[in-house]
Amino acid sequence: MGDSSLILGVAKVYAAQPPQIFYEVSLDLDKRVIVGKATFKFFEKKLYLINLSKARITGISAKNALHQMEEGAKEYLLTFFPSSAESSLELSFERTFTLRALLEGEYLPTPFPYLINNPFTFELKISLPLRQDYKGRGALVKAFFPADFYQEAVEDGLLFLKYINKSPVSILPPLIIGPYERETLTAGSLNLNFLITERHRRSLISLKNGLSKLVDKVAYISFSFPNIYLTYGLEEQILPGLILLTVNREYSPQEIVTLVLEHELSYGRQLSSQTLIKGLAIYLGEHELTPNPIEFRRRLLLSQDERAYSFYRVFEFAQRVGESGFKASAMEFLSQKVSARDFVKKYRLEENFPQGEIKVLPPKEIKAQIIIYKNFSHLSQTEPQPGHPETTPSRTSGHQMELYLITNNFSSPYELEVKASSSQGVLSRIKVLSKEERLTLDLPRDATTIYLDPNYKLYRMLSLEEVPRNMETLILKPLTVILPDRGLLPLYQPLLNFLRDRNPKVKLLYGEDKLDLFSTKESLLFLHQAPPNYFIDLPQKGFYIRFLPHPNFPLHTIAFAKTETVSELTKALEFYSNWKTAEEVHITKGKIGSLKKSVPATGITLKSNTAYGLKPQYLMSIDEAIPHLFSSQIILIGEEHEDPAHHKFQLDLIKRLYQQFPKLVIGVEMVQRPFQRELDDFINGKISEESFLKSIEYFERWGYDWRLYRDVFLWARENKVKMLALDLPKELVSKVHKFGLQSLTEKETKELPETDFQLSLGYKRYLETVYSQHKFSENNSTFDRFYQAQVLRDEAMAETLVEFLSKNPDYKAIVLVGKGHILNRWGLFFALKKRVKQPILSIILGEVPFFSPEIGDYVFQPPEVKIKRTPQLGVVLEEVKEGLLIKEVKPGSLAEKIGLKREDVILEINNKRVQKVSDLKLILTFLEDDEILVIRIKRGNREESLRYKAFINKINGAQARAPLF
Repeated sequence: MGDSSLILGVAKVYAAQPPQIFYEVSLDLDKRVIVGKATFKFFEKKLYLINLSKARITGISAKNALHQMEEGAKEYLLTFFPSSAESSLELSFERTFTLRALLEGEYLPTPFPYLINNPFTFELKISLPLRQDYKGRGALVKAFFPADFYQEAVEDGLLFLKYINKSPVSILPPLIIGPYERETLTAGSLNLNFLITERHRRSLISLKNGLSKLVDKVAYISFSFPNIYLTYGLEEQILPGLILLTVNREYSPQEIVTLVLEHELSYGRQLSSQTLIKGLAIYLGEHELTPNPIEFRRRLLLSQDERAYSFYRVFEFAQRVGESGFKASAMEFLSQKVSARDFVKKYRLEENFPQGEIKVLPPKEIKAQIIIYKNFSHLSQTEPQPGHPETTPSRTSGHQMELYLITNNFSSPYELEVKASSSQGVLSRIKVLSKEERLTLDLPRDATTIYLDPNYKLYRMLSLEEVPRNMETLILKPLTVILPDRGLLPLYQPLLNFLRDRNPKVKLLYGEDKLDLFSTKESLLFLHQAPPNYFIDLPQKGFYIRFLPHPNFPLHTIAFAKTETVSELTKALEFYSNWKTAEEVHITKGKIGSLKKSVPATGITLKSNTAYGLKPQYLMSIDEAIPHLFSSQIILIGEEHEDPAHHKFQLDLIKRLYQQFPKLVIGVEMVQRPFQRELDDFINGKISEESFLKSIEYFERWGYDWRLYRDVFLWARENKVKMLALDLPKELVSKVHKFGLQSLTEKETKELPETDFQLSLGYKRYLETVYSQHKFSENNSTFDRFYQAQVLRDEAMAETLVEFLSKNPDYKAIVLVGKGHILNRWGLFFALKKRVKQPILSIILGEVPFFSPEIGDYVFQPPEVKIKRTPQLGVVLEEVKEGLLIKEVKPGSLAEKIGLKREDVILEINNKRVQKVSDLKLILTFLEDDEILVIRIKRGNREESLRYKAFINKINGAQARAPLF
């Protein structure tokens, strides 16, 4: 500690019924030696252990007791067992001491009981030189000891002190020795003694004066220690009766109140949880006394240290149990109107706050996006739905918003405050029940922006916009200062001293040492010149400083400063309070020429017109993504049905997952639920590929080129990998689409999955766009019916998959589906999320109709792939009794080259009867490259055959974009 001062502290000791301990010791401050005698008197027959504190025992005697010395793990111990109700032990000892030993109480023999924790009384007599060196020179030594009674005398250059404590204590207070002067401030039952040295006189007197204005607000506390001493030490530390402050840090009066409360809760009330001790002290200290509690909480969130964590553990707990009641109970506890036992029991604090040291957990990281933000003023009426209550028409007016929330580090449900930028000042609370939430909010018409947690009631990460950029923020975090040249150090020394007085973690580097600075999680201050990648013009005159966000760590700050002279810098620092919250300031000759205030957002700010993007350097390959997929039981891959690159990507990913997880099931949208047996038969090799397509009515029910999906199905068949038919029957979906749910029969209704039609507003708006693009209204449909049909499909696919996984929990599922079903975690994703707790992961392939952070877990753009597509005749057909009637032949088509004409009836192709369009598609699908195409037709009243041989299976890439469903 500074000023050659000495502080003696004793660690925790324990006893059974109050024994008496008499110490008589002398200290040699020059040689750092303690010589003395300790007498212990015990009044119960119990086993005791005496911690000899590494002292050398020069004499030992016992009365009515057995004793034995033994070597412990860290110190020598003496076992002592009284044989009568009155027994004693006398020890003579000597030992050297270090400052650390003194601060930690390792300098006097101390008793503690075996398995039982009880207090004791004590008397301490001590003699030491009156001055600090053995020649009688140096500063006068004074001693301070928190006790009930003390006596002081000076004789022959020695200071004789006697301290008596008749009130039982569990811990010996520290003995404080050094060249101090004392000034005392009384706050109710407490005397706060400032031990002042010349070096720290100014700061301690300033603290005392500031505290004098707050003493009335803590006078209600009944302090267990009538005297607490406060001075500076090597580091911030709280010992029994003593508070040490860090030398190179400024303290506010409110912070001192917090430390005093922490001392009382730790040693006076002996709470066992350090998190509760520190958090409750800050809650009733700084937070209660600060003029701006919201800004105080923001600053705590900026620091993200154990102070912030402990405070928010208590603060959030108080919100849950009722803040006013909790605060009142805590104050009654401190005023000793309520016992510690009753206070702890009432709020079950032992269960909610773990004992022991503070283990800081990461804060919540709340990511939010406005998915849909729409004006409305209409009468809403939902079509009646089977099994669901009728909805009542309601007239609404204003904004309707759908909010998507992801809470990383989610541990339990929490309440989130939401504030709207409205003349009405709307503030609401929403319950967040899971890591991912979709919430619909009704807002006033003039609300353009919303703010999440604007009052900082949650322990969370601050967003970039919430972090103030100024000197106060700069000194909150570890700071690296960069000077381009060592010769400039005298010019900037006052600023370095200023920073180090406020932040113990300041590091100075010179130009040649500043490699990889931006990769370290520290704030940065560049002096005299900006780095090459920042084109900032630093003025030549006066003093200038500017603060910006750190490019890689949003909670950290990067700053640039330049001064013309030491005098300009010194003058600027003299009235620092005028610009400490400025984002940019230029001071010349002691006058502020320009100042730009830092005005951070209050709360996580969300606007409906926010643009989103990504940094290409963060793009990852499929190889890098694979390990992230292992932890999810369900992986959804959203495709564009007509793009062969998407299907190749799907197969590649399936193969890689299969290597690690042989128990794999592939769910497919393109096979409908009634055909699961046929799908199983195909996978098990019981039916041919051609028979399979016929049996599942592939071309009638799905219709997309089979060659797009063929490789996936054949691979699954070859490796006997289970495939799952997911979709509803086409005829049922079409019936709902055209006529609504009420048109279904009782039998058809039983086929429906359990469905919730009150889905995401954003999904509904997206489906409106799809509906309008496809002109379904021309087929006697309405949007409500289209919406019902799509939701039923999502719910059915989810239900089918979940039923399989519930019976086969050791399987991993990969689902191939149109990406419209899983965009933005809507549709199928949402239907699954309601049903399972297992992790679900979504991959979107190709371009997306909009871009947002929630579009999917991954978005991949597979490289282009060309395949041999099934040849297309290029005709419009009508199924008639004889075969397929050609209604139109497209110019330049294969049909025109073969010689087919309008009104021809196709009877056979390569000797295979053709009666349905699906028959034609099946034949063309399996047509070989060198196969001659022979088409038997009826033209007028006669039949004839047309032969065509050419490379009809041209290699084609992806065609024009097809519907997503």
